[in-house]
Amino acid sequence: MKLRIPARPRRGHPAAEQSPHPSPTPWTPSRIVRLLCLVIAGVLALGVSANAVTGKRALHTSPAPTIVLGDLVATKDSAYALTKDGSAVYRWADNQDRWIKIGGKADRIFAGEDSVYATDPDTHDIHRYDFDSGSWPRIGGPGADFATTNKHLYGISPDHSAVYEYTGKGDTWTKVGGPADRLYTYTGKTLATKVDPWLGHPTDSPLYITQHGSGDIYRYDAEPRRGPDCAAQAPSSPSPTTTSTAWRPTTLR
Repeated sequence: MKLRIPARPRRGHPAAEQSPHPSPTPWTPSRIVRLLCLVIAGVLALGVSANAVTGKRALHTSPAPTIVLGDLVATKDSAYALTKDGSAVYRWADNQDRWIKIGGKADRIFAGEDSVYATDPDTHDIHRYDFDSGSWPRIGGPGADFATTNKHLYGISPDHSAVYEYTGKGDTWTKVGGPADRLYTYTGKTLATKVDPWLGHPTDSPLYITQHGSGDIYRYDAEPRRGPDCAAQAPSSPSPTTTSTAWRPTTLR
């Protein structure tokens, strides 16, 4: 038995126009170029749409809260600030160009060359910032006043009866002076603050007190003087019990 395969109608024949399976259009160069243009146009349209959505979201992003700073202090490496309302302590991160919160509420902050301290507004205890752990361990109780030189922290007892120097260990302090009302100091690296004219080599930055009762001003020298008049420069009232330190009167001119 022979199968008869119908012949393909010629172009223009009615049977060809009604065929349910028309022949595919060949991929000519012009058709390929047109398709690529359509694809590129679609990608660009999607990119513009995505950017428009991102831009709208950015416009509606909530702004960062404003931090109002109060007290500012500085070590040799960075700056530290207490907010004006005393709610937090911040450190300036120079590599990030912003302030980073490192502590909670505080009453006052102090800084030396490589140390930062803060007093608790509730207990009035003083704490030192631990750079390694980020904590604030307690190093002492309340004081009538505190001040830092480049190397040391000083405090006046709550009853103004004595001046103490922090040893740097735990909560141990050493008495270095008698009755005082206030402590005054400043830190820096100028020759005027770092070189002692009697000793001839760099020492700590100066510390001053106002004597309790009289209001006289004295400067604290953490090392014994070598001058011939050093004995006359050490007043008996605010001097500590040891002979390795001296207080000398300072006259305002």
